[in-house]
Amino acid sequence: MSFLLAYLYSKMGQYSYKNNIEAFGGPSFIRSAYGRRSVRYFISRFSMWIANTALAAFSVIYFLDFDLTVIPSLLKSAGLNVTLVNAVIIFIIIAMIVWFIINAFFEKKFMRTIGHIQIIFLVIMISIIFFDALDLGFRGSWNMSGIFDFHGNVLSDTIMNTGYLFILFFGYQEIQVMERDSREESSIPVISAIVHHRFPKPKYIPASMYSVIAAAGIFQILYALAIFSLHASEPAINSAVIPAIYVASVFQNSTWAILIALSFLLATLTTFVPAFMAASRHLRSLAEDNIFPQSFAGFSWVFTLIAIIIMTTAGGAFLVNITDFMVLISLSLIALTGTRLRENSGKRDRVFYISIITFGIFVFAAANIYLLDKTVVILGIMAIIISYLIYDIMKIGLQGIELFSLFLGLLSVMISFVFGTSIGKSLLILGYFNLVSPYNIHFIQLSISVMLILILMNAVQRIRIRKVLYS
Repeated sequence: MSFLLAYLYSKMGQYSYKNNIEAFGGPSFIRSAYGRRSVRYFISRFSMWIANTALAAFSVIYFLDFDLTVIPSLLKSAGLNVTLVNAVIIFIIIAMIVWFIINAFFEKKFMRTIGHIQIIFLVIMISIIFFDALDLGFRGSWNMSGIFDFHGNVLSDTIMNTGYLFILFFGYQEIQVMERDSREESSIPVISAIVHHRFPKPKYIPASMYSVIAAAGIFQILYALAIFSLHASEPAINSAVIPAIYVASVFQNSTWAILIALSFLLATLTTFVPAFMAASRHLRSLAEDNIFPQSFAGFSWVFTLIAIIIMTTAGGAFLVNITDFMVLISLSLIALTGTRLRENSGKRDRVFYISIITFGIFVFAAANIYLLDKTVVILGIMAIIISYLIYDIMKIGLQGIELFSLFLGLLSVMISFVFGTSIGKSLLILGYFNLVSPYNIHFIQLSISVMLILILMNAVQRIRIRKVLYS
């Protein structure tokens, strides 16, 4: 799936570059092929916003869980006193906040420095995973006995896990988005040293995507084989909060457990910030393309941050599934665009058939998430439909917004009356903090009713002012 999509990205990118088409990867390919008002473009861009927002929320939950529960227990087991443990926790939280602020508000100014730091983080994380896999493999003597002994429904399990695990590779396609900030020519590590040659942008960007996919696949397979060679208790691993740390604690030592925790923290750090920034850019692009109000463009990061906080009230499994589903939907539409943005568009060449095949694979994988979590698929589709409904209503003007607000308010009142007895007064924020509301359902009903009255009064007053002006 990843290699096929990378191939299509490279072909569409080369075609856009050659024909001076303003397309910087992802949904912008759809915009270039079908226009800014295309439903495909809206669904793809908005789905990417939801996916990246959910991924950022997932990262926040795991970061807090790691920093407030996992890290303290590991440091205490390593012999550190309470004061040092608390100092480490506070330092990690401050570092996360500072890194977020630098990336969110000073990206352009410190772009080169940020890039170098991200590379350092990545090298540390990969080195830990690589050497940990080697250590585990040698401890288990690379015993592969029983690796081909399959249990359960192999076909359905393979299909579901393929779609579910695509989240591990999601993100490589964003390399194409960096085209506008990339140099016209650049060297490729190792390859340029051998051939003594620099490569143009249409060459090294696709090469970057292919190499990222290949490297991620190799490391994942190596680590999976190392874990398998231990022949550890499957129920024990499945019941562990963090299976990787459990394995390190049982089969290695506390040092390896701390190193694995460090790699998880780095993974969270290098995931949250890019996911947040990508989500903000997708929302800003919808505003710049006049799909949402242009005022959204300057505050896209605010709306995204609010959405992240709200999404943290959902569970980790839900966030992973909704990210996977929305990404697969978006990427399937982008893959289908390969039938348009290509050379010899009048003929059915290799790019055309690969585009159709990739589209089918991604749609099939997205449909299989329904077997994992029906709620995710239903809510994902509802989010797209409702957002496009809002877009259509906003095109009508202020009257359309008022009518929709009235309808939504009345619907909210009806729902609150029907489900009022089952609505709880507590809410889990950021996956860790329990917020207890002092208000009951009657106050919520009253607030919505007041909102409806204000909307009606505003509509009446606006009509009266209009009559005075035009009389």
